[in-house]
Formats: sequence, structure tokens, C-alpha cells
Amino acid sequence: GGGGGGGSEGEGALLLSVSTDQLRSLCRRRPAVLLRLASLLLQAVPPILRTLDHCAEWRVLRPGDEATDDLDGEPSVLIVQCGRLRLFAASENEPADGAAAAAAGGAPPSGSSELLARDSYGEEDVLLNTRSGARRAVAVRDTQVISLSASVIRAAAV
Repeated sequence: GGGGGGGSEGEGALLLSVSTDQLRSLCRRRPAVLLRLASLLLQAVPPILRTLDHCAEWRVLRPGDEATDDLDGEPSVLIVQCGRLRLFAASENEPADGAAAAAAGGAPPSGSSELLARDSYGEEDVLLNTRSGARRAVAVRDTQVISLSASVIRAAAV
């Protein structure tokens, strides 16, 4: 029991309960505490997540903008963070005003599909190291996408 010293299990460990306001106040008065907390938290983040975060390309697309799944000359995986992308099949001779129709938010034409938050595409090209070019993606409304290149994904898979 008690808080005394000698050789009990968990020696050196201390659990504190601090309110958000108290923590903010402490960090303002002692910036070194904030730096130490940040350092401890970063050590807990797996290296793969830090690598992916640094290598990801984050983009904001406006309605009608095309999202490319090509980064630095190699295929990539696109992940929709928020918003909506309309995928047009390459074989579907999309009308010239297809991007405008997508931007207007009209119903998707036959042969197309839509990607919503947390949806992705491009995995097949990355995994098979191909360039099918089978689809085009056009933002239907303001959309945020994350692109990860094939080389980053392959490095992460090792």
C-alpha cells in the first residue's frame, strides 16, 4: 500500500488526473511540459503512420475539378476525406459537359459511380503495378482527397 517508497510494483509510475483547463494553464506557464508531452505522444505513434502522413498529398478540389490518381509519374491511391467524387468509366464516352454536370450535382450517368468520405480508388493499379486508366474522378462538390503514391504504399507494406 501507501505512497511510500521502497520497492513496490509499479515504482516510478505516477498517475495524475488533470483537467483540460489545468493542463492548458500548466503548458502556458511551463512550455517545456508541452514539449515533453508532445515528445511522449509522438513516440507512441507507429513509424508507419508518421511516414504515411509525411508522404501523403492533401488536396482540396472544387466542383468540376478532376482528381488525378497519378503522383510523380506513378499510380496512386486516392482516399476521399470528405466530399464526393464521381467516377466515370473510360469506356463511357463522357460528354464534354460531364464535369459541369458533376459540379451541378446531378444524378450520375449510367456506368459511373460515386465515392464518399473514407472511400478510395486506385488500389488495383498500385497493387498490380498497372495503369488501367479505367476511370476519371471529378469532384461533385467541395472535396478533400488524400493521395498516396505506389512507392509509399509498397514501402509501407514491407
